[in-house]
Amino acid sequence: MGGATLALPFLPSLLPRVAADAGPDTGPRFFIAMQNQQGAVFETRRVPQTTIFDEQRTYAERTIHRGRLNADLRDGRAFLSDVLQADAGTLTPSLLDKLNYLQGFDIPTYIGHNAAAFGNLGNNHQGGGKLDETPSIDQLMAWSPSFYRDLSTIKERSINWGHLAYGFSNPASRSGAVQKVRFSGNAFNAIYVEPDDVTREGPARPLLVDRVLENYRRLRDSDQRLSAGDRRRLDAHMERLFELQRRSAVVASCGDVSEPARTDSFQRGRSNLDGSFQAERHQKIHMETIVAGILCGTCRLWTIGLDNCAPGQMAGRDFHHRAHNNDIPEHQQDLVDANQTIFEEVFLHLAKELDAIEYGDGATYLDRSLIFWTNENSHNAHHNIDMPVVTAGSACGHFETGYHVDYRIRELDTGSWSRAPRAKLGLFYHQLLANMLDAMGVPKAEYDLYGHGGYGDLLIDDTQRGDADYRRDYAAAERVMGQALPFWVRGA
Repeated sequence: MGGATLALPFLPSLLPRVAADAGPDTGPRFFIAMQNQQGAVFETRRVPQTTIFDEQRTYAERTIHRGRLNADLRDGRAFLSDVLQADAGTLTPSLLDKLNYLQGFDIPTYIGHNAAAFGNLGNNHQGGGKLDETPSIDQLMAWSPSFYRDLSTIKERSINWGHLAYGFSNPASRSGAVQKVRFSGNAFNAIYVEPDDVTREGPARPLLVDRVLENYRRLRDSDQRLSAGDRRRLDAHMERLFELQRRSAVVASCGDVSEPARTDSFQRGRSNLDGSFQAERHQKIHMETIVAGILCGTCRLWTIGLDNCAPGQMAGRDFHHRAHNNDIPEHQQDLVDANQTIFEEVFLHLAKELDAIEYGDGATYLDRSLIFWTNENSHNAHHNIDMPVVTAGSACGHFETGYHVDYRIRELDTGSWSRAPRAKLGLFYHQLLANMLDAMGVPKAEYDLYGHGGYGDLLIDDTQRGDADYRRDYAAAERVMGQALPFWVRGA
C-alpha cells in the first residue's frame, strides 16, 4: 500500500502574493451534512425569535426578508430560540457571524418518512414511487473532477455514517442503479496516515488492476453473450478496483493529529448506547474524526445521520411517537431538547473546532467549509414544507453569513392537516441543494438531471393535506429554481 512523507502542510499564506491573489479561489473546500430523524419542532420553538428583519427585496413574486442573527444573553447563554441556544462561551458573536438560518424551503410532494435530506428525494416510505431516486449531492461532489481536482492525498472520497448517502453503482461513469453508500469500519483508520508510513523502496509491485484488466477487456469486448445487467456489474467491479488502486498510491501527512478517545459504548455500537450522554459522545467522536480527516487532507466530504439525544432521556425513547403527537407539551419539549443538544454539542462543536484552526491569510478551516444541518421533516411529522436549514461557513466566501433569511410568502400558508400551526409556502428545496452544489464547484451540467435548474426529481402535488393550490402558488418558485439564492449567495 502507499505511504506518507513527513512534510509540512500546504501553507497558502506563504505563496507569493501574486499567486495568492490571482483569480478565484480554487483551493480545497469541505462539505459536512448532518440530519436527525423526525423533526416536528414547532416553528416558534426552532426558528430564531430575536431577528430584526431590516432588509427586503422582491424575488419570485414575493417579498423576501433578511436580518442579522442576533443572540440575547440569558443566564450565560446565547439565545436565538429554544433550539438555537448555547453557552455564550461557545456561541460567541464571532461564531454567530459565520452561521445562517435559512427559512422557506419546501419539498412539494408528500414523502412522509424519508432519506431525502441530501438529495435522494425518491427514497421515502410514503411517496409510492412518484419520484425518481437520484444520488445524494455528496456523492455527486465525491466523483466530480471539479470538486476533487487533485486526488493525490485523498484516501476516502467521502465518509457516510447513517442511511442518507446514495450514489450510482458505477459512480465514475455516472451510470447504473442508485444505491445506498454507507461507510463501515473505523473511520479514523480510514483517513489517518502514520507519520512513519514512508514510501517503500525496492522493485515496483505490479498494479492490482493490471492483473485483471486484460481479462476484463477480453471478456467485455468479446462476442460472448453478456447481458446488459452483467455488463454493468462487471463495469462496477472494475471501477471499485480502480478506486482501490488509486487509494493505495495516496501520499499524505497527518502530522500530530491524534485519534479521538473512544468510550466503551461507542466501541460496542449505537444499539448499546444507554443514555443521552453516551449518544452525545458518540456524535462528538464523529465530529472529531471529521476534523482529523480535514487536517490530514485525506477526506473532504462527510454525511451523518444523527441520533436524537436529550438530557435525562434514554436513547430508546420513542421519538417517532413524540413527533406524531408533537402538540402534547411534554412531547414537544422532548423534541426541542433533542434538537437543542444536537445544535450545541454536535453542530456548534464541529463549527467551533474548524473555526479555531487557521488555514491561511486570516481564514479558518470553517471559512472554507459548508456545514449543513436539517431534519427529516419540518415543523410537523410527515410534513416537508419549510424545512429547517442551519448552516455554518461561507465555502470560501461563496455565501454571506450571519443572517436569518426568510424566503416564504408570508401572506400565504398551506392550511394544516395536523394540530400544529399552519406552514407558509416558500421556494423549492431543490434550489437549496443546487446552490450547495454550486458552492462546492460542481458545474450545473453535472447535476441538472431534469432540466429545471435545481437538483432532484420534482413533483408538485397537494397531498401534504393543505388547502393551497400548489401548482398555482409554486409557479414563480419553479421559474427561479436554477438561480443563485439572493441574500445568501454573495453577489446574487
